[in-house]
Amino acid sequence: MESAIKITVIILTYKRINLIKNCLKSIIDQNDYSFEIEVLVLVNGKDEETTRYLEEITGNNQLIKFTALEKETPVGEARNILIKQAKGDFLCFLDDDITLPTKYFKQAELFLINNSEVDIFGGPDQTGPYASDFQQVLGAVMETFMAMGPTVKRHSSKDLSESISGNEINLILCNLWIRKSVLSENDMLFPAGYIRNEENILLAKLEQKNKRLIYLPSLFVFHERKNSYNKLIRATYLSGKYRVIGFFDEFATFHVYFLIPLFAFIIFWYTLFFEPLVFVALVSIYYVVIFLHSVYVCKKVRKPQKIPTALMLYLVYNFIYPVGMISGFFKRLKN
Repeated sequence: MESAIKITVIILTYKRINLIKNCLKSIIDQNDYSFEIEVLVLVNGKDEETTRYLEEITGNNQLIKFTALEKETPVGEARNILIKQAKGDFLCFLDDDITLPTKYFKQAELFLINNSEVDIFGGPDQTGPYASDFQQVLGAVMETFMAMGPTVKRHSSKDLSESISGNEINLILCNLWIRKSVLSENDMLFPAGYIRNEENILLAKLEQKNKRLIYLPSLFVFHERKNSYNKLIRATYLSGKYRVIGFFDEFATFHVYFLIPLFAFIIFWYTLFFEPLVFVALVSIYYVVIFLHSVYVCKKVRKPQKIPTALMLYLVYNFIYPVGMISGFFKRLKN
């Protein structure tokens, strides 16, 4: 296999000037690789500050090109615009709040040289080295099954060297590589109308086409964690909503274990109104479980004073996600 593989990095951004600056710097600072790289950035809506910055940086660096939209577009459709412009053999999807480890491209290149038959691969995201206390605790919470369920591998920081079979559950869009030809041959694109979880649909369809997907735990990126409860609540709600919408649009994304938070949520409220003693028992058990988890994650990041923060984060994941699922269910019923 020839080493000069052409890579197109695809990034969306909107009114997050400092994040996109850090992201692009981490790309420019990569070294010791043989890829031919182009970076396509799409400003997803009217954002004069980011547009001015990209005009300046593209004038000094031919590696980067950008497109600016006047109106915000659902992220899946926005990415499709860049997919059609891409010239690379592989598309590398990153988010604007990602920064890359120094040898990220080198590691991806070595993987491709030894795995030329792979069509899709990617790895987890990890909490960045300059994260706040809140973000560090959040990152540790996201590495537990109690918060993330079956998608926990998307955020694992365990030092695992062996790759495993990939799928839409363990692969994440902020660190995802797709061979462009597998998208072109079947006109595979991201689904329209999605503002979250759009990769689930595309990856499930590619799995059904018998494309080879690999999860590579050592190929990680640093991801800026949410820095407030409000932002986390919105993201968690949308994740639950679009997970259920995805069940309707592509049944291959349906897995029974995704319904566990919803069933637990319904049982919780049922017992509150009809079985108060059972409710007290369930709440007591649940509190003990999340308290022990909170102690564990705060010990892991050496922030014992943040146990109340961890408790709140578990409550957000366990209660807001099923609310989003219910919203997604009713949205699809209306349509």
